[in-house]
Amino acid sequence: MKIVHALLFVLTVVIAAQGQNNESEDKAYGVPNLYVKWSPLHLINTFPTVQMDAEVRIGDRMTVQVGGSPVIYVSSTDHWYGLHKKRGYKLKSELRYYFLPVQLEGEKLFYLSLSFDYNRLKNDKTGTFGFDCNDRDCQYRQRVQLEERREIYALTHRIGMQRYLTSWFLLDINAGWGVRWGSYSMFNEPQGYDEYFRNDESDSFDSFFYGGYVETRVAIGLGVKLSVRIK
Repeated sequence: MKIVHALLFVLTVVIAAQGQNNESEDKAYGVPNLYVKWSPLHLINTFPTVQMDAEVRIGDRMTVQVGGSPVIYVSSTDHWYGLHKKRGYKLKSELRYYFLPVQLEGEKLFYLSLSFDYNRLKNDKTGTFGFDCNDRDCQYRQRVQLEERREIYALTHRIGMQRYLTSWFLLDINAGWGVRWGSYSMFNEPQGYDEYFRNDESDSFDSFFYGGYVETRVAIGLGVKLSVRIK
């Protein structure tokens, strides 16, 4: 949480300084040349981050956005999913095309975008393995500390809107859909087991999901960002 507090402090300082700089300037609206963004919804993700992005204007109506964040420490154990010691990082890039430039206060910037996400994540998890099993009736079981690894790619098409709340502070909201590819692997598995039980439950859980499982599925994207205009 220290990272979150430091981030909020930096944003407060930037916002205050930017507000003072703009007090005596004429209000100019449109696609900014450079602004910094923070995505608060990433704090409640399964693997929480303090996702920060920078968006740079490369044309009258086009921008490039890049960002990322390491996974932050919230709790040593995720009791909902049974995950321990989450770690890793998330990276994001996005190409945006804005519609008509905006010059009047209170109007909005609408855009289309194509984003690419890359996540490399790890966590520990306790698993119970059964040996010499006959229809889930095992001769003995062994609890093992496992390491799960996830490597995820996503390509998402989005439509969104940025609204000027002041001449230097914007709210960015977007939604879209795309394709997600995931590769999942598990390490420290014991040799020669017959069944893998999740959290000591009686229902066996297919270990193939963790050991070399690959998936491709439709991805739904939703984003909310707080933006500070630098120039």
